[in-house]
Amino acid sequence: MTPFKQSVGARLELLDAIHYYNRQRPGLGEEFITEAEQLIIAIRANPLRWAPDERGRRKALMKRFRYKLISRICSEEIFLIAAAHNKHVPGSWETRDRD
Repeated sequence: MTPFKQSVGARLELLDAIHYYNRQRPGLGEEFITEAEQLIIAIRANPLRWAPDERGRRKALMKRFRYKLISRICSEEIFLIAAAHNKHVPGSWETRDRD
């Protein structure tokens, strides 16, 4: 499986989503992170499955939750740039490559 790292911003976005969903319903945040972790495993197992955009970023959509995981293949590893809600206007992650 391809080595994996994540940006500080992506980690914070995942934590924010967990807290948000747990406020909506206890335990829902854990369901969110379980799906996110499963998607990360899929990305690591087959990083070329998702087509790159013009900047080389690949966007993998979560099935149940309205989030996408944005990653880039850097050298011999996968780098998670962001965990972004599908309805939000792109924010600081748009210019984020590595942090």
